[in-house]
Amino acid sequence: MLFFKLQKRNLVRAFENDTEGFTMPELLVVIVLIALLASFSVPSLSRWINNERKNTYINELRDFIPLLLRESRRWGGSCSVNINRYIPSGVEASGLKVNCIGIGKASRNNIKNGPNISKFIFQEASSDFTVTPKGQIYTSNNSPIVFIVGMRDGTGRNQPKCIVFELPVGSSRTGLYTQASSFSRSRSGSSINPRLKTSSCK
Repeated sequence: MLFFKLQKRNLVRAFENDTEGFTMPELLVVIVLIALLASFSVPSLSRWINNERKNTYINELRDFIPLLLRESRRWGGSCSVNINRYIPSGVEASGLKVNCIGIGKASRNNIKNGPNISKFIFQEASSDFTVTPKGQIYTSNNSPIVFIVGMRDGTGRNQPKCIVFELPVGSSRTGLYTQASSFSRSRSGSSINPRLKTSSCK
């Protein structure tokens, strides 16, 4: 018992006598190291967040188009799907405008609009399209539908992500679009670009 009391007393004395703290050079070194670590991690985090935003929209498109096909086939109805061309910079809105005929009211309300485009991303699509009562996709030029999705973050020209829906069954594949696009903050959130090529989505 006496041993523990002596040890406790020695520890208290050690702490009372230890008046030394960090010196100014040591503090400066720590601050510089923290700043260096932050400078490496912040851009990586920003890239990861942007990548996830693009992936989220691509995944929502990949889920939404098959939903349209299933509901059209289920009800024997048809849907016209138009790319929303009027999303100003810095605004969130649905990227697709959907008008269905012959589909049950509850279902029609659920598929009235496509996935939401956040103020951080943009989409370009090759064309509007129609979904038939048989649950098949048709376009006016009989070409697959190509979507590209990029950022509205002012980082210049970069490669957007892409998704292609094949005709008529709507099977899809995703990839990286080989041609760079402007990631300007001032660009519209959604537009039609008939020059998009399926072969460029790899």
